[in-house]
Amino acid sequence: GVLAGRQPLVLVADDELDAARIAAVGREFKVRTIVVGTGTEYRKADALKGLDLVLPLNFPKAPTVNDPAKALEVNLVDLEHWRYAPFNPKVLADAGVRFSLSTRGLEKPEDFLPRVRTAVRHGLSPEAALAALTEVPATQFGLSGEIGVLKAGARANLLITDANFLGDEKAKLYE
Repeated sequence: GVLAGRQPLVLVADDELDAARIAAVGREFKVRTIVVGTGTEYRKADALKGLDLVLPLNFPKAPTVNDPAKALEVNLVDLEHWRYAPFNPKVLADAGVRFSLSTRGLEKPEDFLPRVRTAVRHGLSPEAALAALTEVPATQFGLSGEIGVLKAGARANLLITDANFLGDEKAKLYE
C-alpha cells in the first residue's frame, strides 16, 4: 500500500526538526507522507513545503509571570512558543504547506472550535481554516470528491449557523 502509493505513511513528529526530516525522507523515496505535527512547525515552515501535516491546535497556556521570581524561571523558548503558536497555521498556509487541523493534544475536545477561531484571529484566513477542516483531510486520506465537498453524490455533514462560525464566537449553531 504505502510504497505503491495507495495509502499514505502517517508518522508522528517529535518536533519541527523531526517533521522536516520526515518531509525530506518522503521526498527522497517518493512516498506520500502525512506528518502529525507538534504545533512548532512555524519554526521550519520553509522546510515543510510539499508535506501534508495534521496540525494540532494545542496552544500553550500563558506562562505565570505575575511573580517576579517565577517570571525569571520562564525560559525564552517557552515564552516564544506561547507567543507564536497561535500563528502556526497562518505561517504554514503562507508557506504553501497543506494541513488539516486536529484535536490532538487538547485537554478537552470542546476547545477545538475556539482554537480554530484563535488561529483565524491570528491571521489564518477563514477559507484556509474551512479547507483544513473539510477538503484537505479528505484529500490527505484519499477521499476527495467523496467527503469534504458539497456536490452531488458526495457524503455531507452540514453545519447551519446564523453567522460565520469560524470568525464569530457568538455564532449560533442551528443544525
